[in-house]
Amino acid sequence: LFYLHGRIVEGSDGRPLSRDHGPYEYEKILQAFADAGFAVISRVRPKDADVEKYARKVAGWVKTLLEHGVFPAQIMVVGASKGGVIAARVSNILKNPDIRYAILAGFFRKLHDNPKFALWGHVLSVYDEDDEFEMAPELFFVHAEGLAKSRSIVTETGLGHGLIFRPRPEWLDPVIRWSGIKEAAGPETGSGQSMR
Repeated sequence: LFYLHGRIVEGSDGRPLSRDHGPYEYEKILQAFADAGFAVISRVRPKDADVEKYARKVAGWVKTLLEHGVFPAQIMVVGASKGGVIAARVSNILKNPDIRYAILAGFFRKLHDNPKFALWGHVLSVYDEDDEFEMAPELFFVHAEGLAKSRSIVTETGLGHGLIFRPRPEWLDPVIRWSGIKEAAGPETGSGQSMR
């Protein structure tokens, strides 16, 4: 599982503080995925990281796994906010119908008609109904020529964009289910590790 954090984490110590949403619990998010049984690959991006360049870097990491025999269905890319934009771009670069993606509060309406974000694979969207940014996953899904499967979940936590700042069950549980890891490994997995 590749985890791509939100913009606020870029260039930080991994626990930046938002005036509106409190601390972004990056390490706790990685640990929650590891506790669920994932091998987690993630790193703090440099400040003001370029979406295109970073998406190509992540796509390269995924291609390396594929070249070493990892099945596409065993790979998941999870992106939050700006990380979700990057994950959507990774989907379009790889054009693999079997890789799984979860976009957390990252389907910004203003980007929906950009052909670089035409989706491929199995794509889950999760965002809060009170998010201060306008989200439009359905518009991304409509123009996704390589979309194998999609689902959109809108939470009602009242947290807005702050939903993604911590490993909350409202988004974490659907992402774990979307990955298929529970079907593959059973409910008592705990062998994951976090790689930074």
